[in-house]
Amino acid sequence: MSKEEKTEDIEEIQTKMMSEYFRSKAREHKKLRKVMGQAEKSKKNVAEMNQPFQASTSPNSNPCDVLHSIETLLMDNQNDSELIGIMDLLIPVIIGMFTSSPHWLVRDKAIDCLRSINRKMGKSIIDKHLNTISKKQKVVLENLL
Repeated sequence: MSKEEKTEDIEEIQTKMMSEYFRSKAREHKKLRKVMGQAEKSKKNVAEMNQPFQASTSPNSNPCDVLHSIETLLMDNQNDSELIGIMDLLIPVIIGMFTSSPHWLVRDKAIDCLRSINRKMGKSIIDKHLNTISKKQKVVLENLL
């Protein structure tokens, strides 16, 4: 064997060894990525489980938008029996928005909504819900209506 043949054999062996080395490293890297992906998923699952429950909000999460949609419902709806049932459930919520909201726009919109209910259905439907609030708030609300 000549020196050149030995060199070629050595280079061929080195090439085979290097390719086998890179293949093994690629397999290790692939396994590592898979394990890291699973670890990341488990971290996300644990983080989701540790978060407190958050109720999903509707697209109308802005209280002013909700009150505006109630006002338009009052203006558009002509079926009084169905509307009275709906408003009987919503009036305590609207009164609560008026009495407890820190933002003046929400309070103003709640008053506008209660005025619309007063015009559409009369004051008696609102009066039966006023016993849930304090006397001061009741007087203020009656004066504003």
